[in-house]
Amino acid sequence: MPRKATKNYLRDIIDQLLMLIIDENLELLVDAPSIIKNVNVLVVRVIENTEPSSITCALIRLLNETLINTQYKSSRILELVMKCQWKLLKQYNVWVNNKNYDWDVKAILLEYSAFVREHPFSAFQNKDITPLKTIKTILHSLVTHVGCEILQFHMNSMPELRDSEAGHYLSKIIQRELVNKRKKELE
Repeated sequence: MPRKATKNYLRDIIDQLLMLIIDENLELLVDAPSIIKNVNVLVVRVIENTEPSSITCALIRLLNETLINTQYKSSRILELVMKCQWKLLKQYNVWVNNKNYDWDVKAILLEYSAFVREHPFSAFQNKDITPLKTIKTILHSLVTHVGCEILQFHMNSMPELRDSEAGHYLSKIIQRELVNKRKKELE
C-alpha cells in the first residue's frame, strides 16, 4: 500500500536525489556507479510506493520548476525529471488495477493549471516540446484512469480552470473521450 507524503516533501526529496545523481563531485568517488545506481533505484521506489496524487503533483511541480529555474539549465536534470514522469505514467496502470486509491483530482488539476500558466503551449514553439507532450500524456492518462465525469465535475468547480488554456485543453480531451465512449457503446 502506498504511503502518503506531502507533495512538497516528495518534490524536495526527488529533487535532491536527482541533484545527487548529476553531482560532478560524485563522479570522483570510486563507488560512483554503484551509488548512482542505488539512488536511481531509490527514486523509482519512491515513485512506486507513494500515494498516486501526491507523487503526480510533486513531479508536475518539479518539472515546472525545472523549466523555470536558472539553476537547472543542465539538460541532464531535465532529462532525469522527464524519466521520472515516464516512470509515473507506467505506474498509473499498476495503481488503476488496484482500486483502493482515491485520486485527489483537484490537486492534480491545480498543478497542471499552474504548469500551463507558467509554460503556455505557445511557449514551446522552437523549443524541445517533450515536457509539454509529457504533461499532455499525464493528463490523457488521468482522463482515462479517473474518468471523464469525475474530471468534468472537478473542472467545473474550479474557476481558475474554466477560462484558461489548461481548462480548454482539458475540455477537449474530455469531449474526445466521451465521443469515443459513445462510439464504443453503439458498436
